[in-house]
Amino acid sequence: MGLVSWLSKKFLTDANQPQLVLTGLGFDEAIALIAAESWRVDVTRAARQFPLQFGPEVIPELWRRYESIGEPHPSFEARKRSMTEWIECWWRALDAILCSYREHVLPSLWERVDANDRALLLLCRLAAEGVERELILAGLRDRLPGMAPERHEFIVENSEYSARRDPDLAAVLAYLRQVPEFEHATVEVLCRCVSEEPDDTELAAVLKKLIPTLSRSARYLVAERLHSRAKYDAVRAVMEELRQVPEFEQALDEVRSFTDPTK
Repeated sequence: MGLVSWLSKKFLTDANQPQLVLTGLGFDEAIALIAAESWRVDVTRAARQFPLQFGPEVIPELWRRYESIGEPHPSFEARKRSMTEWIECWWRALDAILCSYREHVLPSLWERVDANDRALLLLCRLAAEGVERELILAGLRDRLPGMAPERHEFIVENSEYSARRDPDLAAVLAYLRQVPEFEHATVEVLCRCVSEEPDDTELAAVLKKLIPTLSRSARYLVAERLHSRAKYDAVRAVMEELRQVPEFEQALDEVRSFTDPTK
């Protein structure tokens, strides 16, 4: 099935979703409309209209638009948002638009993946959508061990929350956690969030589900990181919940035996 017919069949037939009209808009105008309306519509669904107007030959130009930010759409300016917010909306729209080209965007992603964090993230998203899933996962698993820790953390920071509601994306992250460096990054990010994002009431449940799947060294790292931040009320509250998980309780006992030898 061709790209246009696939998009028409799969994503442009839901009458319950607000539809953006891109027909007749220029390249930057279409991006700007998707970016401006991303707060009220499904940006992924909206972006999948883009290839109906512009073929895969525009993919290189889309990459250049990460640096060349278009003017805010009038509907965005009307809400008196900041330029920083506009840049975030613009980038979010570009992410979704590039993914809407599915297998056509893969060559450009693999060209950039060793140096471009967004290419790394978009490959994960496409794998979750079932686009060349096995090939993407195998390629990422081979590359991850040689990447800087910050790049692993970028994936987690930009995917973990969505994965709580997207089983396919959660499965991709679970697969990548077979790489010790990525498993380590997952722990670092989540433990940091416990103290830095106390309003995220889902974190305890996320960690309770995650900990039994971790390696012993990663479970120890969870316990060590949380124990070292136990001065924060939010961290202590999460630790109390996690003590219901036998694997965490055991890891915490090991940590305390080293850090609190009198206990």
